[in-house]
Amino acid sequence: MNLPCQTSFPFDTAEYCIGFCNGTAMPNPGAMGIGGYITFIDGRRHEFSEVAGIGTSNEAEYLALIRMLNLAIENGMKNFTLHMDSQLVVDQCTGTWGVKSTALAKLKGKVTELKEAFDALNIVWVPRRDNRAATTLSEMALIRAASESGRIAASQGVQVVEISPDIFVAYGASGNKYVVDLDHHVCSCPDFQNRGRTAGPCKHLAAAILKRGEMKGKE
Repeated sequence: MNLPCQTSFPFDTAEYCIGFCNGTAMPNPGAMGIGGYITFIDGRRHEFSEVAGIGTSNEAEYLALIRMLNLAIENGMKNFTLHMDSQLVVDQCTGTWGVKSTALAKLKGKVTELKEAFDALNIVWVPRRDNRAATTLSEMALIRAASESGRIAASQGVQVVEISPDIFVAYGASGNKYVVDLDHHVCSCPDFQNRGRTAGPCKHLAAAILKRGEMKGKE
């Protein structure tokens, strides 16, 4: 999304921007969603919220990073700092940790290729609470896909109550209570427990994600 902005600045606006990204798998492994955004000092905001196939949460994190780097390149950035809450991906990409997984090694190789387009690239770890906007973008990609395909019923009307920033209680139609864990993207309801890896979120998980996004928007 491009917002109206001033077009002339006495400095390179590519050096004055903030990038955040995240990847989600529901369940893990399962359907993957990726999301992220770049905010420029001149007011522009570019974001993405996309489904990314089937895989693990770590693969989703890498795919979000790759998508973010491509977005930065498309916008002419040469000096870029982006933020992620995956300690594993950040430490692997900065060389602190090695990569044992063949699938992750291939994805890291793509990140290494994309790094060549930058004069300076910093990949910084942040706590999950500081990356919730990107998390919501990745989650919403899966909710849209599941809703459009008919894999989940409409989440409207599902009552959810926040217990902590990542834990909600959802109330089923029969009065049953289900625990929704947004940190691990799981729900205790039978529907979620019995779904296949391609099914994505249940209606309680979707409702909790929407509720947290609504609460975040009011902060």
